[in-house]
Amino acid sequence: MPTIRTASARSARLGRPRKVRATSLTTLALALALTLAAVPALGLVASAATLTEDQKLLAPGGASGERFGDRTAIDGDTAIVAGAHDALDDKGAAYVFERGGSGWDYAQTLTAPGGGTAGDIFGISLAIQEDTAFVGANGVDTGRGAVYVFEKTSGTWTYQQTLTTPGGADTWESFGTSVVFDGERALIGAPGVDNGRGAAYFFVTDGSTWSHERTIVAPQGQPNDSFGGDVALDGDTALVGAYRTNGVRGAAHIFERDGSSWSHGQTLLPVGGAQFDEFGLRVALDVPTALIAAPDYGSGEGAVYSFARVGSSWQFMQLIQHADPEQDDNLGWPVEIEGGLALIGASGRDATDKGAAYVFEHDGSSWVERDKLVTSTRTDYDQFGFGAALSDDTAIVGADGYDSSKGAAFVFEGMLGDYIPVEIAGATRYETAIEASKKAFPHGAGTVVIATGENWPDALGGAALAGAHDAPILLTLSSVLPDAVVAEIDRLGAKDAFILGETGAVSPAVESALAGRLGASHVTRIGGATRYETAWLVAEATIDELSANYDGTAFLATGADFPDALGASPLAAAGPWPIFLASPYVATEIATEMKNMGVEEVIVLGGTAVVFHGYEDNLAFQLGEGNVTRLAGPTRYETAWEVASYGVEEAGLRWNGVALAGGPVQGRAGSVMLLTHTAFLTPSTGAALQDEARTIAKVRFLGGPGAITQTVRDDVAVILE
Repeated sequence: MPTIRTASARSARLGRPRKVRATSLTTLALALALTLAAVPALGLVASAATLTEDQKLLAPGGASGERFGDRTAIDGDTAIVAGAHDALDDKGAAYVFERGGSGWDYAQTLTAPGGGTAGDIFGISLAIQEDTAFVGANGVDTGRGAVYVFEKTSGTWTYQQTLTTPGGADTWESFGTSVVFDGERALIGAPGVDNGRGAAYFFVTDGSTWSHERTIVAPQGQPNDSFGGDVALDGDTALVGAYRTNGVRGAAHIFERDGSSWSHGQTLLPVGGAQFDEFGLRVALDVPTALIAAPDYGSGEGAVYSFARVGSSWQFMQLIQHADPEQDDNLGWPVEIEGGLALIGASGRDATDKGAAYVFEHDGSSWVERDKLVTSTRTDYDQFGFGAALSDDTAIVGADGYDSSKGAAFVFEGMLGDYIPVEIAGATRYETAIEASKKAFPHGAGTVVIATGENWPDALGGAALAGAHDAPILLTLSSVLPDAVVAEIDRLGAKDAFILGETGAVSPAVESALAGRLGASHVTRIGGATRYETAWLVAEATIDELSANYDGTAFLATGADFPDALGASPLAAAGPWPIFLASPYVATEIATEMKNMGVEEVIVLGGTAVVFHGYEDNLAFQLGEGNVTRLAGPTRYETAWEVASYGVEEAGLRWNGVALAGGPVQGRAGSVMLLTHTAFLTPSTGAALQDEARTIAKVRFLGGPGAITQTVRDDVAVILE
């Protein structure tokens, strides 16, 4: 039988979660299931404050010179802290800590197979996701370097595999200086390759073994560029630092994936940078945002450059510095990003290197300093901020100079801040969609998707298409393109537009208005005779656009009502995973056609009363029973809960979002969706908020009190405050 997930029988998570093409947001928005609305990106920012640690972590039996805390990594309730120098012989070790009811407790020590040797520098880089961890050791084998893969089974981390430079390596290539992985793909930097030109290596896993996929280098790389000194990876985009480029001014390089092929997309350079700034020494990526640190900027004050992807190109947006920069702060060593939060270390802060770390939050248009992190017992030369990691509401910051360089790591909880209710409401559904577009695409977008605001199917079906083109959905009247929508298209700087639906849904007059502004060849209509045909054609166009990057997943929802498709629209946009609409009658050929289109896995939304089991049976026959999952609850609210849970558990989304026309916006933000009744907070939605309260900083209410009453808002506040 196909897999069935229901509110009364939630299935266990199996295997590694698939990372969809999205970034994350520190916000959960709450939508009324009867409102055409859209949701923007991160909004309000709390006042800056100085925070001290919740807990101090120490290496068991730590020794002077171990420098525990010079690298940290965290994922959920598991953290790894490295002491790469191991009492000055540079053998190195990494320590696993796990969060329990009483805080963080030491769990296990990781070392190289056989215990390693002096000079390995095991722990120079760390990465962790779910039950897999990577530990870099760039000093192994006279500097050739290695990365060790560990897996957690039955509560214990065990060594699995050693990764090295494909085809052998010369000494001092420093493979493993940096490492990151995202789902089934890892990226490992080796800045010493080819006389310091550097290289980075992609590895992929088949579920048990990691193998080399592709090697990338900088175009026109020069000796001593140190390409690969730091790396970042988010879905189909990679960011590689080369901090010694051009007289140590530095550079960073964007690479994009098409199928199994990676190609150089763009070289990012510091605006107004100077020699020895070391731009690219540390990099962080959460598409569509890239943060690139230059810790020696100015007189060593340091700075972080913010870039954003606008259309198909990356543009410089902001130079980030804290409010009181001082010489030799070295802000930007390291830098971490998770959605709307950035954690930036400044280990040289204060004349005696006590150190600090700073939390910045994105307010929808710029990064704003929110918190300064310090320890309660600061001492000279702690170098607090030398290592830093961020996950959900928790930061772990290393101080490798603490206590005669034994080192320590400090835990800070509550990084998401206090609960803040945010209302997103326009005078009309059209204006709400525009406001969402402004907030989610503050720097513009190359493409827009236009759907009628007078009915729901086309806007929902277009979520995946908008996600594939990194575009907002704007709503239009059937007969005329509203002036406000025209103004938003102009602000976005869009060059192309897709119209969803045939002429009865969006008239030729609207198409002519768009053609007059963009050119007829830049306006594409995708429409069928019925909503079902339009959804089918939109899905086909989405899969064609994704080409080799389409992972084969699709949704099937009823075409008779919208809540189930509404709940899935952020995930559809993030995947991007197309939404097919099922008519009230079983079309026996649908499974065959979906398979022919490249669909390999189908998520059926809603119970058999809304999507007849015949669809499910036909799909299971064509695709295999294990490739068909039904997400269903007794009501639309429970189904939305199931979809949200699936997005978090299986696709790497967070408890942070909601929308209809804003589905692409929430997908771009990596957010899930919850629905509520207009007059009262539905039990399943309240339970979800209660369960995930620790990871929710804000709730966005879509529409004014007429859409979501004050009673609902008050009930949410009681849960989250």
